[in-house]
Amino acid sequence: MAIPKTTGLSVKTALSCFLALLLAAGPLKAQTHLIVISGLSGEAKYAALFHEWSVKMIDAARARWGLLDSDVTYLAEKKALDPQRIA
Repeated sequence: MAIPKTTGLSVKTALSCFLALLLAAGPLKAQTHLIVISGLSGEAKYAALFHEWSVKMIDAARARWGLLDSDVTYLAEKKALDPQRIA
């Protein structure tokens, strides 16, 4: 009984094609997103404090990693505190 010839691509050819596709695609940019969720504060002083911390965190991420406004989502209990930032 004869051993049948294999048809199709060899592993070496398949890996070479895959590598060529990766190199042709160029460098891929990682996407970074930030979601800040400020929960129930209970009292007005805590709402202000949570908002302050959230804004500092968002500003630090923008400064350090160059995040765009579209990459940041800020959720808080009172949108009136900062309607520009709070979704």
